[in-house]
Amino acid sequence: MKKYLEELHQAGLFHIRHSGGLEELVMCFSLITYLKEEQLLTYLEAYRKQFLFQKAGFILSYFQREMKLSDAFFKECRQRTGKSIRYLTDTSSAKVYHKEWNLYAPENILSYLEQGDISP
Repeated sequence: MKKYLEELHQAGLFHIRHSGGLEELVMCFSLITYLKEEQLLTYLEAYRKQFLFQKAGFILSYFQREMKLSDAFFKECRQRTGKSIRYLTDTSSAKVYHKEWNLYAPENILSYLEQGDISP
């Protein structure tokens, strides 16, 4: 497990758990050009939390092409999310329901990049 955490830390994924909010997380993900799906799934499985598959799948779907993630990766994430409806951020900014992920989130998380400002 330590090996996977070290590799993911080097890839910038350490920010999933220790970021300064959605804005910083989106900024970090925008810098990553490739992820090894198998290692990412191993990392998510290690925590045994459905909401991690739900939230990671949702966020990474915005970067699917850039990170070269397959449709099969997202299918796996969706199959492991369970049926619970959750919020990606606090309820005041998570106003749009994304049915595919059973998740309330901002309408377009990439808008944080377009604004050139990491504050909402």
